[in-house]
Amino acid sequence: MKTLLIHLTVALLAIQAADCASPALNSVLPKGGQRDTEVELTFSGDRLSDVEEIIFYRDGITAKKLEVVDAKKVTATISIAPDCPLGEHQLRLRARSGISHIRTFWVGQFPTLAETEPNNDFEAPQAIVPDHTVAGVLENEDVDYFSIEAKKGERLTVEIEGMRLGNAFFDPYVAILNQERFELVTSDDTSLLLQDSVASIIVPEDGTYIIQARESSYTGNGNCHYRMHVGHFPRPTIPFPAGGQTGQELEIKLLGDESGEIIQRVKLPDSATTEFPIYAEEAGLLSPSPNLLRVSPYPNVFEVEPNANQGQATPTKLPLPVAFNGVISEPGDEDWYAFDAKKGQKFTFRVHARSIRSPLDPVFNLWGHDKKYVGGNDDADNRADSKYDFTATEDGTYTIRIRDHLKNGGSEYVYRVEAEA
Repeated sequence: MKTLLIHLTVALLAIQAADCASPALNSVLPKGGQRDTEVELTFSGDRLSDVEEIIFYRDGITAKKLEVVDAKKVTATISIAPDCPLGEHQLRLRARSGISHIRTFWVGQFPTLAETEPNNDFEAPQAIVPDHTVAGVLENEDVDYFSIEAKKGERLTVEIEGMRLGNAFFDPYVAILNQERFELVTSDDTSLLLQDSVASIIVPEDGTYIIQARESSYTGNGNCHYRMHVGHFPRPTIPFPAGGQTGQELEIKLLGDESGEIIQRVKLPDSATTEFPIYAEEAGLLSPSPNLLRVSPYPNVFEVEPNANQGQATPTKLPLPVAFNGVISEPGDEDWYAFDAKKGQKFTFRVHARSIRSPLDPVFNLWGHDKKYVGGNDDADNRADSKYDFTATEDGTYTIRIRDHLKNGGSEYVYRVEAEA
């Protein structure tokens, strides 16, 4: 036992020594940049004097120049390709002594505007133009105001990257107001972006509109950097269906955009994935961040209304495994499906709602071939989504039901139930 403790102590000291010798990367500024541009980056941290390389984990960004200023600072020029994937790009610094922890750099489609202080007075906002990204910082009790001109009938959308930047526990809040200080829309947490915010309106009349950005509880600090995309771009919140079969071409409805649903066709990859990103596109503009599709080997089954009770259950003509797709479209709605199973067959039913960024808190229930209740599940695996393991006791037709835990519902309460063998 004594020998084992000595070996463990030596190993822990070696790990600690290696960590102390490796470069420590604390921040990367600016936090992002535009496609098809070059950006000057500043890396700050400790033990950076022997840095030799920036490691990127996705294609689209290359380092053209790297200069070690001192042990706490490195500068670099990076080139962002015209087709560089939007969103988060993870990176590390590699030195002769080791590699740093992961930090992120974010790529957008718009030119970047720097927030200019003072802009914390509603009556004296910073003027900006649409289809730009504002880079700013929210200090303690700070509120940033921006003014923008818009025409009646235009879509005006604000999407903020705050918590996602990974710099601090930063919960952003945004609002769009008119000149009379009336809030037209506000956003704190969202199903799509979690702690980050998105706010969108169809402009009611020509004029000047005010965008407010702040930390939700006014407890910002110097690490609360944000990137706020402002413009006429589409911003759906969820796709329907929320997944498809490997290798297939799928027509999807992108729901939740203020201008109405957007129809797109996508070619799904040949291998299964839990997060296949798709970007809404209109008039040459993309949503700043993707919606996510599940790609699995199972064919889709779609609900057929009415299916709000056991007697109206949508029949499943295909043998399991399949993926059931529907929407709990209004408060109190329930969706029922019927499927055939042979005695001894085993399936796991996994309900995907929160995992696909739906506001639905699903409850799953199953009835036997004799229409007697068998069992169900609300939350599983420490998450709000449901999972239920099922073994058929007899040959026959079984039914399942999906509903919201609090009996809520709406046009974006999308779900996908994958029945896995």
